[in-house]
Amino acid sequence: MATASLQCSRLSCQLFSRSTQRASRPADSIKTDSFAHGTKLALTSVNRRASKFTPKASVAVQPTANAEITTDDRLRLKESEDSSKPYAVVEVDAAEQKDFNVATVTAVEDVAPGVRVVTVNAEISREFIPIDKAYTKPGQTVLARLPEGEAVSTYVSSPPFPSESNWRVLYKLRGDIPAGATKAPQYALSVKHPLELHVTADHPLYNVQPDAEVEIGAFQANGLDLRPIMFLSRFPTLLIFASGNGIAAARSLIEASDVGSLFLNMRSEVRLFYSAPSPSAVAYKERFAHWEKLNAKVRPTVDATNGEEWDGLVGSFADAFDADDLEYDPELTAAVVFGDKQSNQAALQVLNEAGVPERSILVWDA
Repeated sequence: MATASLQCSRLSCQLFSRSTQRASRPADSIKTDSFAHGTKLALTSVNRRASKFTPKASVAVQPTANAEITTDDRLRLKESEDSSKPYAVVEVDAAEQKDFNVATVTAVEDVAPGVRVVTVNAEISREFIPIDKAYTKPGQTVLARLPEGEAVSTYVSSPPFPSESNWRVLYKLRGDIPAGATKAPQYALSVKHPLELHVTADHPLYNVQPDAEVEIGAFQANGLDLRPIMFLSRFPTLLIFASGNGIAAARSLIEASDVGSLFLNMRSEVRLFYSAPSPSAVAYKERFAHWEKLNAKVRPTVDATNGEEWDGLVGSFADAFDADDLEYDPELTAAVVFGDKQSNQAALQVLNEAGVPERSILVWDA
């Protein structure tokens, strides 16, 4: 016990002695001894970095005050950004929801004998078009007419409008105001977006020309509810059957990249079996290459060639399906059918024989 006490006493004395010596030395001397080695290493590291990464004059930092963006600059940047979009957002005095909105025809294109695509700049702002009358699902039809004419349910071939086209409108509609302020009527935002209408020879809009005015009404509630087949891992294989005017709805589904999309590029196998009466009746042939890039392999077939040049298949949906090299698991396969009553029955028969469950099949009813 005595020996241990003596050792502790000696240790305490040594610690006290060192502390006293340290306290009695000048502060500069202590700082130099404590950090000299570390400072030397730091300077060496800095020198190495400086020699390896020599800053260029072109990246000199400018004073913050000179980097301010004025309101005019912001407007120019916004206009430049909006010019690259397919839609245009403009301020108008007030928002008045109408049953029909005026739209200007921008293009007319023949896609098959007796079938044209009429492109119009349609109003899609949520301030003018409520969500229940908007274009949100592939396969929806829209009411269209000549000014003061009779409205006709019209097929749409372009995909549903992207959600970003209404972002500025929806942010504005939140109505955020500073504390103590009172809400007052504000300007409205109009959004015009190209809408492609698939019209046949008996449609009132068939003979319209660019720059003509037409009227676009509400989109009908006859689009496809895609939720049952939305899951990618559940349905890696997707089959699409289309005929007649159903090819317009099929196009809207295939080209949808945002709203109403089935994300075809993320699925293992996607097929479009498209049946037409003759080679000349095959619509949207110029879009086939684009659809292939979107992962939809197109398998067109015709009922008869009628002496026309045709290097594709002649036959039915069943013939096209049997001729394809698709490998699939029926339980992991979903299908969408676009056509009239007769062609739908033919497609459903193919799917039934292929073992695809009925619950995994969506049928368009327009």
